[in-house]
Amino acid sequence: AGNDAQGDEPAVPVGIAVGLGKVRAADGCLVQDNVLLGPMIAVTLSKVEAVVVHGNLMAASAGGVLAVATDGLRVLGNTIRAPGLGMMVVAGADTVLEGNAVNGSNRHAILAFTTATSLPAGQLRIAGNTLHHCGAGMDSASAIQVLLADPDDKDGASVIGADLVLEHNLVADAGVAPDGKTRAKLTEAVTLAAPRVTAHGNDIRWDRPLDNADGRKLLAEEGGKPNRALVVTPLPAAGLVLGIEGAPAAAAVLTANRIRGFAADTLVELRDGADQGKTRFLAVSLGDNAVEHWGPFDMPGAATGTVVLRADPRATVAVAGNVIRGPGRRPSVAVDGPRQVAFAGNATTGPLVGATGQVNVTV
Repeated sequence: AGNDAQGDEPAVPVGIAVGLGKVRAADGCLVQDNVLLGPMIAVTLSKVEAVVVHGNLMAASAGGVLAVATDGLRVLGNTIRAPGLGMMVVAGADTVLEGNAVNGSNRHAILAFTTATSLPAGQLRIAGNTLHHCGAGMDSASAIQVLLADPDDKDGASVIGADLVLEHNLVADAGVAPDGKTRAKLTEAVTLAAPRVTAHGNDIRWDRPLDNADGRKLLAEEGGKPNRALVVTPLPAAGLVLGIEGAPAAAAVLTANRIRGFAADTLVELRDGADQGKTRFLAVSLGDNAVEHWGPFDMPGAATGTVVLRADPRATVAVAGNVIRGPGRRPSVAVDGPRQVAFAGNATTGPLVGATGQVNVTV
């Protein structure tokens, strides 16, 4: 703790390395209050348990934190100003990334994949992070990208080992460089893939352009792209059994989020699973969100809706207490798949639409 590391030569790729090549040799290590500068990855962790990375300043060009096979990892309260990758977590259970600030990363601020296991403590929690201007160096930009699966289970992640929780994060101007000029060709600010996803209290946004000639030009350009603020994709789970607290295996809960931004068609989307639509969420809750969608009023083929929810025909879907403002009379919420949807207490500029043959219940 309390060190000042600076890599002057590219031959020094890592500022602090924990556990590399020595399995379990540094379990319980604390990496705290260091300043890490230069052409390197600031902190690298491998095959260790219960490591805490806390309160460090990282301005390393290649990236901030790289963790592989690190169960019980806590990355807390760090400041990362890396033009490379902010934080990357691979194959670790019970991981928390909380209270970190990432600014100006030209790739992901947070990238995590194959991070669920069949262990009961398989949750990945991403909370209270502040992420500004991340992803502008990518053709398809994401500030947060997570794929939560169990690579050792042919049926997908176990129900109790596949909880992804995203809460109280600020994701601002994803895909836009700090100078405001360089922009990604396409931006999906937050992309999440898991059997069970909770996104609560997040603020995902772009600044609305000024009402002048330059601002209107920018709005037309960005509003013509198929950007997304939030994309959630279900991954196969081991059967249709009940999981933690009796919830279905495949569930998406999106509550109390504030989302605003540019998109040609859809701003928030629950997609079909990667297995050609065979996997869809079995329970969906969209509640108390505030969504503001800027885009063209009339665009051929773009009538899907500001929020699009795809779910299994057997799914229970509740859409309640949302305030959604979109362009023109485009649907504010379009639901595809389930036989029954409950709409209640929403304030929207456009209609709430269920698929043909559904029974929509207003309560």
